[in-house]
Amino acid sequence: MIDVYYSAKGTPYVWASELHQELKIKTPLRKWFPNMIEYGFTENQDFSQMDKKVHLEQGGNTIKRDWAVTMDMAKNIAMIQRTPEGKVLRDYLLQLDHKVTQGEYLNHGQIMALMDICKVMGYFSVQEFFEKEHYEKIFKETGNNWWERRANLFGYSANELKSALLSLGVKYKNQRQALLATDKYELIRAGVIEMFIVMGKSVAFAKNIGNIAKTMAQKINPEIYNDLNASIDFKSEEEKLIITDLKNYETNSNLFKRFTGGKEQSPKIKTDYNQLNLDITSKTSGNSILDGAMEKALKGKSNNFKTKT
Repeated sequence: MIDVYYSAKGTPYVWASELHQELKIKTPLRKWFPNMIEYGFTENQDFSQMDKKVHLEQGGNTIKRDWAVTMDMAKNIAMIQRTPEGKVLRDYLLQLDHKVTQGEYLNHGQIMALMDICKVMGYFSVQEFFEKEHYEKIFKETGNNWWERRANLFGYSANELKSALLSLGVKYKNQRQALLATDKYELIRAGVIEMFIVMGKSVAFAKNIGNIAKTMAQKINPEIYNDLNASIDFKSEEEKLIITDLKNYETNSNLFKRFTGGKEQSPKIKTDYNQLNLDITSKTSGNSILDGAMEKALKGKSNNFKTKT
């Protein structure tokens, strides 16, 4: 099935040439795509003309004119064809679009941002900050039971954690202490879930990202400890900057903007893009689970990650 690429700001798109091939269009691409544009699509909004490097079978590369097409335009083009291939492709793109929306697929920039989040989410002070934000700004006015809400959200209750600690011969004090003793990476999952809910994402999205974060934390092994009321702050300068950025989630958080498509402030890497900000640096295919994607991401060789289901 057709590959879906991501722009520098995380917008999914497909190549017109690959769309043309998948739909089994007999009309040459150079004639067919301009005809599709006439259905009311706008350049640099729905599509953007670009030079695409193509690998030749006999070796070497050549440059060909192509068009980067947004997912919405691709779905409309597939529907316009009124062919079995068009229906299959449209259904596939709809399904993939849903997975992107629910946080099951991440682009390279989002993976890097989530790695930074994992570096600091192990600190109890960061977890406590987002737990309080969750309670005060999202939950407080509902009139429901806060602890019941958390049990449903995370998949376990305080009583279950008490039983787990009892089996280890440890006295229960609070949920964080219990998780630190039984499954410390669950602390990062829970913190990330609360953070994205506070950010305004759906529960499904937050849980998917939380699951990815837990897997990621198991690989990078970040610091996880109780820094509340600590007399000495052992955080690095990088970690302090990340924490400050996260706490500015309502205004100028660069990390959060990776997940919302907002414009980052003072980015570390500046790249020239066209108006659609489309490039070909990352892609994902609906045909693979991307086994081992975390190891590749840590080496900078992979640009997408998907949760296993």
